[in-house]
Amino acid sequence: MAETSDTSAAPAAPAPSKLRMRWYTRQCIPTLENYLREVLAGRTDVDVNLSDSVEEQATTEAGIGDPTVSATTVQSASALQQCHDGHDVVFLDARAEPCIGADPEAFESQWAAERARQRAITTTAALMDALHVYGATKVGLFSAFGDDLTTQICQALAEQGVNALPVNLPHDSVGSATQVSTVIGSLLQQEPELHACVVLGAEPLLPVDIEQLECVHGLPVLDSATALLWQALRLGGGTGNPGAGTLLRDGMVRAQMQRICEDLLVSTGGDRTTLRIDIDKHGLHIDTPAAEAANSGVRHIRHEKSLHMRQLDTVAWLEAERSNLLQPDFGRPPFPPKALIEVYGVQAQMLGPVILDGHLTGFLSVHSLSQRAWTARDEAALNGARTAVESLLGRLGD
Repeated sequence: MAETSDTSAAPAAPAPSKLRMRWYTRQCIPTLENYLREVLAGRTDVDVNLSDSVEEQATTEAGIGDPTVSATTVQSASALQQCHDGHDVVFLDARAEPCIGADPEAFESQWAAERARQRAITTTAALMDALHVYGATKVGLFSAFGDDLTTQICQALAEQGVNALPVNLPHDSVGSATQVSTVIGSLLQQEPELHACVVLGAEPLLPVDIEQLECVHGLPVLDSATALLWQALRLGGGTGNPGAGTLLRDGMVRAQMQRICEDLLVSTGGDRTTLRIDIDKHGLHIDTPAAEAANSGVRHIRHEKSLHMRQLDTVAWLEAERSNLLQPDFGRPPFPPKALIEVYGVQAQMLGPVILDGHLTGFLSVHSLSQRAWTARDEAALNGARTAVESLLGRLGD
């Protein structure tokens, strides 16, 4: 019997999934469309549906005429309904959030539940998450939203431990990166220790503007529209964008590193964990922690830049041994830098090397503010975190 070949067509490969998002705004729709064309140029994996009629649409759909129903609740109900109407993520920008941070009860019943399922986003929540990823606790808040809304945002940030210094953006500076840069520069002369700049403009900054501002001032510049888009892409499983500022380029990577440090802090019961790493294309250098998690009251080391890590005895030991360094105390070499003990109060530590392609790319640390005998379970947690970082770096192609 002659052999016959199966001539039936092979099953077609599944089409790549597209992340569908609904963006409620009171900003100018054509302006946002121009912004999205710039940011998402060439991407076919994201579809954003803009709507500028939140209150009208919500009232019409729900038939609400009761003045006791807050506008926030109405908007939340309408936006959440859209989640079940073919959208993966919905979000409100600051102009569509009349009660940002000021009326949490209005959000909790309907909005917070969806946020917990990673489906709903507000400007303030997105900015808080972005600032957390960058370890920014002192920021300049440059706003064209008016005093009342800016004050509410500052209060909401303060509740999360972020000191926001508000500066009103002149109306003629909206959309002008040059004038925004001048205002940022003026504040930095007075407050040189800022960790980031938050820009809340009537129009979103274009990617080229954000890149220029970050290059000039040496700080992350977090635009409200960019923060929303970053959070939506992150929660929806999308990828970042090169050439669109540090948040869209690096924020997703930093968020994963931050989560690794937070998990390591919990699993070891340490007082502080850090990850220091060299990844040039994501603006990360071993001398400044890429991520840090710390217990309440523990001094942060995130923005300390005075030490040259690869010149330290402990890091030289990691380079030579390529294994974990467990120090229950500092009575024998290799000795840590004096500042770690005298300024940051560390009395014991674990260091775990991060190796990629045979090179010491960075290291994880677990700090204790008291002398401590590290256990096998502690070291297993450190090894798990090392594996997670090295896996992440492998996916990045570094």
